[in-house]
Amino acid sequence: MSEHSSNQQTQKHEILNENLWKVAVKLSWPAVIAMVLYGLNTVFDAIFVGKFIGETALAGVSIVYPLSQVTLGIGSLIGVGAGSALSIAIGAGDKDTQRKLLGNVNYMSIASALLFTGIAWMLAPFLVKMMGGDVNTSPYGLEYFRVTVIGSFFWIIGLAYNMIVRAEGKMKSAASMMAGGLIINIVANYVFIAILGFGVKGAAWGTNIGMIIYTISGLLYFKGSRVTFEANPFQLSVDKDIQKSILSMGMSSFIMAFMSLVQGLVVLNALSRYGSTMDIAFYGAAYRLFTFLLTPIFGFMRALQPVVGINYGAKQYQRVIESFKVFCTFSHDYDYSILAYTNDFSNIGTGINSKRRCTTGHRYNEFQNFYGSSSCLTNSVYVYDFLPCNQQRQSRCYDGYWQTTYILCASYVNFT
Repeated sequence: MSEHSSNQQTQKHEILNENLWKVAVKLSWPAVIAMVLYGLNTVFDAIFVGKFIGETALAGVSIVYPLSQVTLGIGSLIGVGAGSALSIAIGAGDKDTQRKLLGNVNYMSIASALLFTGIAWMLAPFLVKMMGGDVNTSPYGLEYFRVTVIGSFFWIIGLAYNMIVRAEGKMKSAASMMAGGLIINIVANYVFIAILGFGVKGAAWGTNIGMIIYTISGLLYFKGSRVTFEANPFQLSVDKDIQKSILSMGMSSFIMAFMSLVQGLVVLNALSRYGSTMDIAFYGAAYRLFTFLLTPIFGFMRALQPVVGINYGAKQYQRVIESFKVFCTFSHDYDYSILAYTNDFSNIGTGINSKRRCTTGHRYNEFQNFYGSSSCLTNSVYVYDFLPCNQQRQSRCYDGYWQTTYILCASYVNFT
């Protein structure tokens, strides 16, 4: 315990007292690397499916991609809420909440995974059809989705664990965990798809194996000496106050993930009805690339979370506001710099969508327009997700509502 307390006090002192620009730089670069590695998971899935199986398979996987993101939404709900609760508890010196937190995270992860797995497995054929699956794409989509459902527990708890590590301010540790999962995912995908010929099932199992490694690395971290609070990763506990706090502070993140599903439902059904399999494959590749380009913004957001939470817990409210401004500046600078190169990225990225090149100039322009329309989205939407102000929980839900409304409007403008 003394070693845990010493590590926590060192990290806490830096976040509470050091120059905010130095804190932002120190925390942001490993957080950005971690999120880029996380984003590469989905990109490599598309690369292997598109190159080694074909565009119809990629279209099928693209149709169920928003469905598979629901598990990540649940993981974000638990991870964001628990991470915010932890950082506030660290700032306030609340040892009791720190001690009980991981047991409640485990309980919520197991319960939500069992519920989601049962419902998603039974309704899988209906859900694939609902997302716009047809006679050509549905078999691929159903095959991929059901395998990801089997691994949903590891998707949920692995993400939640990693977010808790980031909430401590241990961005380098979080990045190394993600790197391990990514490497295993890439190797498994290549073996299962290119060598063994398992098809889209191979892509899904490769991702599941990567998430299992991701989860195991989290367990090892919490059992080791680097963790800064009292943690027992094999504990199960139910504390209604802690769980209520987790749900309250993580709900806006889940709303964002759920509304991405709604967005996919609208866009993919429109493409299925008025477009072709090629259009769906292109959208799947372009959307993954779009999400990947935003991962550094997510990295800045993750780095902001412990700074805001710990300072809020320590009642340094002015420093909370200043940290928000500093991280917004970093985020704006990245967004406008990458916007200038979206055409180059689209030329590189959209080539992943099939064995043969099936993109045209107008599709590149549509991708660039879609990313350009979201230039103001990256800061205003995602940073607010992590503002853990207990007195403003209801307003955070309204934030999530308006953020998702913006996304749907941008999608409607660009795809109609």
